[in-house]
Amino acid sequence: EILTELPILPFPFSDVLLQGQRARLNLYEQRFRDLFADAVENHSGMIGMGLLAGKGMITTLPLCEVESFTRFGTDENGTDWGNG
Repeated sequence: EILTELPILPFPFSDVLLQGQRARLNLYEQRFRDLFADAVENHSGMIGMGLLAGKGMITTLPLCEVESFTRFGTDENGTDWGNG
């Protein structure tokens, strides 16, 4: 299946990942949690790494794969996702 849409998560340029690198992210905002859930459920775990530099976003977007993510804390409905 060819992806026609891809979620993009903004990253500061200092946090760029190179091929083969892994990083653990702590996503505190619900919109980013939703973005990761969408990537896993609808986009084969793929996400664009939107690199922020200067006054805008760099046009080349590295692709990242979400290997797994765990929900912690509560969501907007008050559902408890565990300690966090």
